[in-house]
Amino acid sequence: MITYNYNRYGSDSPFTPSKYIKTNLEVLLKMLDGEDLKQYKEMILFKDVQQMFF
Repeated sequence: MITYNYNRYGSDSPFTPSKYIKTNLEVLLKMLDGEDLKQYKEMILFKDVQQMFF
């Protein structure tokens, strides 16, 4: 089971071809604006990384 504080930072970065990065970001941002994920948007975009390094 993957919990809310699971380390996601950069996990797919080395495996994603550069031509897909912009498209993947657009899809992710649309998903995060959906009702089921909206409450976790800040956590997914930066708070989990902030906890790791600060």
